[in-house]
Amino acid sequence: QDVANGKIHIFEESKGIEMARYDMEQSNGAVDVVAAMFCQSQRWYLRIIDEPAQQGNHFMDVLPLIAEVVRVFNPSAPKRQKVAFAMDKVTCWTSQGSLTR
Repeated sequence: QDVANGKIHIFEESKGIEMARYDMEQSNGAVDVVAAMFCQSQRWYLRIIDEPAQQGNHFMDVLPLIAEVVRVFNPSAPKRQKVAFAMDKVTCWTSQGSLTR
């Protein structure tokens, strides 16, 4: 489901110290790259990424966009990203009392 009036909050060390707040774009897309953190001259920076959200269900659906963003900060990065994740199947207990996997 789309987020209404979504915001990105940047905190320093705890929820009590908010450094910045950014409005998220209103879109019909389901997956998006919204920001990138990078280190330059031993300082960390945050850059808001203003790209339209795309259709999909998982961050894997925006890997081409992630690769483009990575190449902004590291032009020698490969155009095609190869990723692998170890995932475990999880057993869940639903409110109806059935066990699902």
